[in-house]
Amino acid sequence: MQHKGSVFSIIIQERKSFDTHTALLYIDSNTLIHIGELTVLIAIDHHSGVPVYRQLMDQIKFHIASGLLKAGEKLPATRSLSAQLGVNPMTVSKAYGYLEAEGIVERRRGRPLTVSHLEPETVEVHKVNRLRQSLAPIVAIARQLGIEKSRALEIFGRMLDDAGNQEEP
Repeated sequence: MQHKGSVFSIIIQERKSFDTHTALLYIDSNTLIHIGELTVLIAIDHHSGVPVYRQLMDQIKFHIASGLLKAGEKLPATRSLSAQLGVNPMTVSKAYGYLEAEGIVERRRGRPLTVSHLEPETVEVHKVNRLRQSLAPIVAIARQLGIEKSRALEIFGRMLDDAGNQEEP
């Protein structure tokens, strides 16, 4: 199932009729991937300058760090995922290979690729790394605009508070 368009933030919707969760994740060519009861949106931006295998790796890591993909969950087969995303199977295989080398996923002969059990410290490292990657362009913009560190932190803190208030019923 293909969904076109842009989603600029992470949205988690509970579909009560199916009792599943859908995670929608940013930018360009969006494809819903079904993993057990979970439907995860994998978004590939062919114009970002970031290799597709890297985008796939980063999004799988993000879904693991955010708790959407849990230890033991099966990932789609290489051919299946490449067909759904419209990319070369070698691209998916490369992403899976790197994830396996990093210990993020496990491959057992004759069995599907599964999410590895990661220690909470490892998950925290992935979360912090992802946040740092996301904030790097914002830091550069703040510096270019000449915004003082204290003011930038104040703005960021206020935005975090506002986002937290939106989550509460």
